[in-house]
Amino acid sequence: LLDEIRNVTFYFDKSLQSATTPALVNFVVYPGVVEPIQAAYLTENSHITVRIKPISAGHATITAYIVNSSGREQKTVHVEILRSRIIQTISTTVGWIYFAAWSVSFYPQIVQNCLRKSVIGLNFDFLALNLVGFSLYSIFNICLFWTNVLQDEPYGYYHHLDIVKPVQANDVLFSVHAAVACLITVCQCMMYDRGDQRMSSTCARALMTIFLFLSVSTISACMGLLPWTRVLYFCSYIKLIITLFKYVPQAFMNYRRQSTEGWSIGNIMLDFTGGTLSILQMVLISYNQAGWDRMFGNITKLGLGIISIAFDMIFFVQHYVLYNDNLQRRDRLAYKKVPIRDFVEITDLTNNGE
Repeated sequence: LLDEIRNVTFYFDKSLQSATTPALVNFVVYPGVVEPIQAAYLTENSHITVRIKPISAGHATITAYIVNSSGREQKTVHVEILRSRIIQTISTTVGWIYFAAWSVSFYPQIVQNCLRKSVIGLNFDFLALNLVGFSLYSIFNICLFWTNVLQDEPYGYYHHLDIVKPVQANDVLFSVHAAVACLITVCQCMMYDRGDQRMSSTCARALMTIFLFLSVSTISACMGLLPWTRVLYFCSYIKLIITLFKYVPQAFMNYRRQSTEGWSIGNIMLDFTGGTLSILQMVLISYNQAGWDRMFGNITKLGLGIISIAFDMIFFVQHYVLYNDNLQRRDRLAYKKVPIRDFVEITDLTNNGE
């Protein structure tokens, strides 16, 4: 916290310690959100303890290094300085709530498909794009959370990200769970009645283009022509582009059918909740650390929240305003045990009569 003073101990290789002259340890603090640390001599046990006194909220990298005739060694510590522990607790709670809302949002569609024994009304382009998008997002989150690719990245464009990882544990769990849920829905499309629905050639060409682009990028990274961090961010940007367009086929299909039958509104309600809380968490974290890099360092997460909210509003209007009368007629016909195919014919005749 901003008003706390902590001690940090750095341990070094004993071989760097001279028998006659103690090794001098120098410190570099970047950026200057904590007080400068004076150089000091290494103890006989080859470790040194320093005091960390915050100046302002934010995050910093403290590097301790030794350079002498015996060699060179450096140790690095990443420090986060928060304005308030209460805000941190609220932020963490909001993060897990949005994780739960976004994760559960996949199940109303899965349950509805099971009850209807049909996926008619669920657009296959949307489903294919969703599966690919969340698979790429999982790769992005896993690599940033569990590997040192950011710390090892020599390119200055991404250097600011090695101070603090822009990915939380709930981001990793959500993206992996979402990819698995999408895969389950794809399996349902193979099992249940789908009518004459299929993935469009436009979507297939788009997915092939994505595959070729990422293949070339990965090969370039393996050959050292491209930093791995950039390849990861390519995955996140593609996910963001997919999110921008993936809802369009479903919205257009609803418009063409003049109905949201087969498209779960429960999915949209939970998705709207998750998107709103996701943005709220990033705002809380950025305020608590006095910096907006937590928001813009993970532009995919920010874009996911904003775009999801925008399309959710469109689906709310379609379901509750534009096509609500058709749904009510469907419910009345279902109550009278009229087959659904007859309902489609009656709906067409009613629309022609209007």
